[in-house]
Amino acid sequence: MDCKKVFALKTIVISLSLLFILGILQPAAAASEWINLTSFKYGRRIQQFGDTLFVATSGGILAIDDPDRPGRELINTDGLGTTDITDIIKDASGQLWVAGFGRLIKFDDGNSRQFLFADQDNNLIGVHRLVDDGDFLWVGCDNGLVLFSKENDGGQIQDSYGLFGDLNPMPTVLDIALTADSIYLATSSGIAIADRSNPILLKSPNNWKTFGYADHPAMFSDTVRSIALFKGEIYASTPRAFLTVDVAADSVARVPIGDGIGYANLVAEHDSLFLHFYDMFGSKMAVIVDSVPEPLSISGIPWQVGYPVTSTGNGTVRWVTVSRGGLFHSVQDRYQEYYYTGLPETDVNDVTVGTTGLITAAFENRRAAMLIDNAWKLYSFARPTTLAALDSLGQTWVGTDGDALHLLTEDTVIRYDETNSTMLGNTDDPPNGLSYVVIRGLDTDRQYVYIACYRAANGYPIVIGDLSNLDDPSGWDSLGVADSIKNVYVTSLDVHENWLAVGTEAVGVYVCDLGADPFDHSDDSCIQFTTDSGRLVSNTVRTVKFSPGGILWVGTNFGVSRYDPGREYFVTFDLPASVSSDITDLEFDGRGNLWIGTTDGLVFWNASADEFMVYKSLTSDLVSDAVNNVTFDPISGRTYVATDAGISIIPSVMGTPTSTAESVIAYPNPFVINSPADRLSFNFLKAGRVRIYSVAGELVTELAVNDTWDGRNQKNEDVASGVYIFVLTDEDGNVGRGKILLVRM
Repeated sequence: MDCKKVFALKTIVISLSLLFILGILQPAAAASEWINLTSFKYGRRIQQFGDTLFVATSGGILAIDDPDRPGRELINTDGLGTTDITDIIKDASGQLWVAGFGRLIKFDDGNSRQFLFADQDNNLIGVHRLVDDGDFLWVGCDNGLVLFSKENDGGQIQDSYGLFGDLNPMPTVLDIALTADSIYLATSSGIAIADRSNPILLKSPNNWKTFGYADHPAMFSDTVRSIALFKGEIYASTPRAFLTVDVAADSVARVPIGDGIGYANLVAEHDSLFLHFYDMFGSKMAVIVDSVPEPLSISGIPWQVGYPVTSTGNGTVRWVTVSRGGLFHSVQDRYQEYYYTGLPETDVNDVTVGTTGLITAAFENRRAAMLIDNAWKLYSFARPTTLAALDSLGQTWVGTDGDALHLLTEDTVIRYDETNSTMLGNTDDPPNGLSYVVIRGLDTDRQYVYIACYRAANGYPIVIGDLSNLDDPSGWDSLGVADSIKNVYVTSLDVHENWLAVGTEAVGVYVCDLGADPFDHSDDSCIQFTTDSGRLVSNTVRTVKFSPGGILWVGTNFGVSRYDPGREYFVTFDLPASVSSDITDLEFDGRGNLWIGTTDGLVFWNASADEFMVYKSLTSDLVSDAVNNVTFDPISGRTYVATDAGISIIPSVMGTPTSTAESVIAYPNPFVINSPADRLSFNFLKAGRVRIYSVAGELVTELAVNDTWDGRNQKNEDVASGVYIFVLTDEDGNVGRGKILLVRM
């Protein structure tokens, strides 16, 4: 028989065998990548390139082709490396360049290159403004001016400048303008102007002409937000003045428009100069055509959204960003909001996920939002939100910093405060007094909701509500001074079975045994643990969390402490040196693995392997290093990370989790091994052991369900492609079985 026919026949047989095997294997969802949810409401710069509008925002770049349809969202995972974007330009060759926090990005879909900008201590710095200059870019940064070569080695810093005349050294350069032979800077210390024909001479402070508030009171401020060259004049804006600058006369003159004015960016566009500002009568926009400012109508932009920050137009449609968030475009003689701007806010304090996958986020900016049918439904409050949590009935709660506690549904909001519960405020907000209820923690068990009310005036900061009787006064109770919780400066709480842990600002943690009925205080007992009495790493407690097995963990401003029941005191849990010891949150999954949120990154601790994984925005897809809260969703296996720049959603490494041994699956399946980094997981949410056998019944390897399999046997040898059997046994003796198709490439 012809060898080619033999090979073809074998291929057909193998293919049919694989199809049969795949048919009897339990399916698993394909591995997914991180998802980042950011807000594009806060625009810093707008540019029109061809038919596409590019908006540089605090949440990334929004590229819009049609004002009535969603635009394309470009974030850190799309080659930007950051979502904190400040500028975008197109150079003479058509190349897009983007300025972001700590980065200059040569942007090219799928092939972008990032150039990092850092200070002498290797800390990333802000990059604010880009101006094209042939083979070079002028770059305005937190600590001065940079000349960047586009040609040398594919891009590199050519030189840097931080001394400008008698201005304060190393000021932030916020804006740049060029003429044929000169450069003009708007800085945090004033205006700087120099001849740039020989850039090396810019290193000398004496070669700069400067204008500061001390010598030119008309500026009203040293901070110069924007500078523009228009029809032979030099214009600049400070937070309090719109100015013209006369270099020859060494003078600065204020252009009068109104009283009590605050200015944003100046935009020189074709034969017009656009001003964005506000005065005592509201937000304004004006245009200079022939040296005289003329007001422009911004009808349709509500005053509540703030003043115009910047704008651009193509002769038909003008786009405007506003200071408190929002993007508007002109429609005939009015402005209309562009609603496709992602997450409603940037700074997310907490996020929770309902049993049906409904996401609710709590924002610093006095809002919460629920993602319903791919649209965010907003809930507004009188104070910033502090937390979002789910109770045992699947209901969503939102706590606030002074506006009490709220129970949210898709259609209603129920407020619980000092009038209909045992919650009580403090006197931090006169004359509101006791109605100023600050919520710092919330947890539930099957029947009750437990609430931490910061500095409750009656000395009872822990409030308990019966979930089946919240509308009746008898459904509420509280714990405090009489129950040995003698400090009202509470920061957090957590519940495990009949145990309650309460963190405080300065006196450690209280651990209370509430007995079978938390409303019956006759058998309550509380113990206080501090650095002295319990060996806590710090008495300033940020968060408390019980592990699935009931061990208490405490996150502080100086690290993490774990209670050791054998020693009956806390031991310090050592963190990787690359992250901050200022802890913001602790979150366990069902296997006992721990997520640790810090002010400088996210840590994952694999409990069975005692191994760490550190996530930072520079080395991973994490949207920001400032982690505010972490939420593990046991239904999807995803981890939701709330940060000051949005939400990062980390996919499950084990597929959709299950707590039933009989329904466990291997993930991914088929298990295709292309490199040593490929791993197989099991989607069991609890602790257990897994044995993997060959089809002949020989034991290949044994591991904890929390661990992953690398395709090797107990002798550390690669196993061959084929079908393998796994048997899982959980802590209670329940057994689950399944098959694995391993394909080694």
